[in-house]
Amino acid sequence: MARKPPSAAVRVRLPYFDTLFERIAVASDDPLVKALGTRHVHWGYYGTPSEADDSVQSLIEAQNALTERMVNVAGVDPQHPLLDVGCGFGGTVAYLNERLGGISVTGLNIELRQLQRARQLIEERNGNDLSFVHGDACILPFKDHSFGVVTAVECIFHFPSRLRFLKEARRVLMPGGRLVISDFVPLAPAVLPLALWLLAHARAMGRFYGWFNYFSPSSVTGYRLLARYCGFRLIHNEDITKNTLPTYKALLRILGIIGHRGAERATRYAAWVSEVGWVRYRILAFEAT
Repeated sequence: MARKPPSAAVRVRLPYFDTLFERIAVASDDPLVKALGTRHVHWGYYGTPSEADDSVQSLIEAQNALTERMVNVAGVDPQHPLLDVGCGFGGTVAYLNERLGGISVTGLNIELRQLQRARQLIEERNGNDLSFVHGDACILPFKDHSFGVVTAVECIFHFPSRLRFLKEARRVLMPGGRLVISDFVPLAPAVLPLALWLLAHARAMGRFYGWFNYFSPSSVTGYRLLARYCGFRLIHNEDITKNTLPTYKALLRILGIIGHRGAERATRYAAWVSEVGWVRYRILAFEAT
C-alpha cells in the first residue's frame, strides 16, 4: 500500500542547501552553484586521485563518474521503473535521462524547493517518463513492488532511520530488485574514537552540512545484519574513499573563494575523519530476497 506524503510545510534543516539557494538567487556563475547547484549535490569519484586538480570542472566530471559507477552497480532495466530517493536537484535522474531511452524514473525528496529546481533543470528526452514526487524516504508514498531499482546517492545519513528506510525500500521493490546506496560508513574499530571526536566537532559540521545520523549502523557488518533483517542481502561492497578525497580539496578551494569560513571549517573536519580512515566512503548494493 502507498503511504501518505509529508505536509508541504515539512522542512529539513540542511544549511548547505540554504546557502546554495541564496547564491543561486544572486548569480548562476557562482563557483559553488556551478559545483553543487546545477546537477549533482554529492562527492566526486576521481579515477586517478593522485593526479586530480581542485577545479570546478574536474569536480563536476568526478560527480558524473560517481553517478555512473552507482548506475552501473544498479543495473538499470528499462522494463522496471527506478526510484531515486533524496534526489536533490535531479542529478541521477538527468544522467539516466540523457543516456538511456524508454525508461521510467522517479525522483523523491522531502524538500519542495529542491524538487522545484529539479523540474526546472530537467526536460524529458529519449522517450523517457520522468516524475518528481514530494515524499519522505522513511514513509515512501508508493505501492508495494512498484520499482525494480531504488538508489540513494549520498543522502541516507540525513534520514532519521536507516532501518525504516531499508524496510520501505524493500516494500516498494520487486522481488529480486536492487537497492544501491552510497554512504559514509565508520570502521568498527574507530567507532569509539570517532564518537569522542564528534562530541567536539559535530556541532561545527552541522552548522553547514546539517544533521547526520552517524552511527546507524556503525560498520559494514552492521549494514549486512540490518539488510538481512529487512529482507535484503548485501551483494556489493566497494570502498572508494581514496577516489573521493580530492572532493575536499575542490570544495575547500570553492568555499575559500566565496569566503564561507564556517563551511570551510566544517569541510576540513569532514575531510580529516576520511583522511585518517575512521570513516570510509562506500557504494553498497542489496538484492531484495
